[in-house]
Amino acid sequence: VRAGGWGHLLGDEGSAYWIAFQALSRALRSSEGRDLPTGLLEAAKAHFGLREGSDLVPLVYEGLDKTRIAGFARLVAAARDSGDPLALDVYARAAQELVGLVAAVDARIGGRLGRRRLSLRGGLVEGDPRFGAELAALVKKRLPEVELVAPIADAAVGACVLARGLLGS
Repeated sequence: VRAGGWGHLLGDEGSAYWIAFQALSRALRSSEGRDLPTGLLEAAKAHFGLREGSDLVPLVYEGLDKTRIAGFARLVAAARDSGDPLALDVYARAAQELVGLVAAVDARIGGRLGRRRLSLRGGLVEGDPRFGAELAALVKKRLPEVELVAPIADAAVGACVLARGLLGS
């Protein structure tokens, strides 16, 4: 069963790229008084070596570098940890999006499973303890019947196991 994973332009909810992109977009909105207050626009200008907020337009539309954008998520996390309202909201929404993906899968197959166990994996979940803990708490609150378990392998091993199963090996 699939939920999400449609790539950085159509989805990728909760990823470093998604968080960074949301923060950049919303920081511009904030500078116009249309979103929560934030210091993220100044942080973005410094991070990307820009003079003006409007310089984000060519950065994004002319030769988008997904990895470079995703790298900004570390500064969004630092702003969150410093209490920046917009950064806090971006991370909260990222966690909600990820829990929404889990809930969508659970709604479609949860009834067919005896024991429902979930491992949380990914760069942000494992590299940002605060985000990982917030995500785990949201999963427990929204899906209390789902047991959170420690991962036993990485995603590549899981893909191989699934592939072997499809091949009947």
